[in-house]
Amino acid sequence: MPTISEYQTKLNQILSRRDVSSSALLGLIAQLQIEQANLLQAQITPVEPVPIVRTLKLDNTRAATNPERIDISGNYFSCYTDGIPQNIQIQFEKDNTLMDPVPISRFNNVRLPFDRFYLINDAQSGKTITFFIGKKNASAGSSGKPTWQVDEQKIAMSKALTDMGELAVRLGSIYSLDRQGDVIYMDDFESGNHWGSSFSASGEFCLSNSLPYMGNLSARLLPGYNLDDQGQMNIALPLPSLGKIGFLQFFSHDASNLKSISFYFDIYIFPTIYWYQITYDTTKPSISYLDQNNTLIEIASGPDVYTTNGIYYPLKLVVDTSQATYKRLVFNNKTYDLSGIKCYQTGAATAPYVYVRYIATLLNPVQSYFYIDNFVFTQNEV
Repeated sequence: MPTISEYQTKLNQILSRRDVSSSALLGLIAQLQIEQANLLQAQITPVEPVPIVRTLKLDNTRAATNPERIDISGNYFSCYTDGIPQNIQIQFEKDNTLMDPVPISRFNNVRLPFDRFYLINDAQSGKTITFFIGKKNASAGSSGKPTWQVDEQKIAMSKALTDMGELAVRLGSIYSLDRQGDVIYMDDFESGNHWGSSFSASGEFCLSNSLPYMGNLSARLLPGYNLDDQGQMNIALPLPSLGKIGFLQFFSHDASNLKSISFYFDIYIFPTIYWYQITYDTTKPSISYLDQNNTLIEIASGPDVYTTNGIYYPLKLVVDTSQATYKRLVFNNKTYDLSGIKCYQTGAATAPYVYVRYIATLLNPVQSYFYIDNFVFTQNEV
């Protein structure tokens, strides 16, 4: 297949001929220009889809004496207008080398790397043309995976949203923190109560609209009314394949009247129960994990783990069930590396499953609530 430069050479030869009529000459030129544009597209083999991340509108209602330089780089170029006139052409530049100009009326899109491009408008077009430009950037997005993004430009333009994790959250997903892993189960408590509970005398558990994190409802636990009264909410879930799994929840509490909140994630694999536990002590405050000797080991304390009344705080624990170890903890927007730390193990396991428990302990003999919202259980964690 001839190269674009060979087509250009052939075009120059035709232009120098004297034995071709004007109409035939114009026809040959138009045909070569079409073939040139088609060849430009055929030479680009897309490896993966390139999303449109820039939209730029240019007013070409007036003729330009010189080509208009547009300093935008990318890997993908497309344009749209109703009936683009033949006289408008596009010319790409890469590494200070200009490619041959082609009429933009002859193609829908082009996939090739370019540093900038030039708009050639030798005659009045009477059109405003919309250009769509794509550019791949391999930096990580909020999901931890490569996303598509662009550099800031002086030319006004809009940016498309192509990070699927961020898009899902904007559309209402409750998985809004540390979006690693694959979701197995989610509960925002909007579709009824799926949790069990137990509590001291005068305690209660219910779905409440008094303090939801998102939506209309959250789970509310009242441990009781006496010192050291405890309340528990729990749910049993199927055990996924052994590996890294995660537990995310948002909680709120009465920090002045609750002594502690313990988050238990028990893995039942006969004949052993693998006991992962994170405890938040409101009196210090501090955050701790339960080690293999059934002892609470402090991870952090003081301002870094301080909480206050009426605000929801995220807590996510990732564990490795194939190694019976902790992996990492995300709490109060900080990440703590727990890699390689063995969990506590005890016996009497039955059928394999996951048992999630939250236990709130009362500090003062007054009514004090603990709230949970937006629970997410994941597998294939990082």
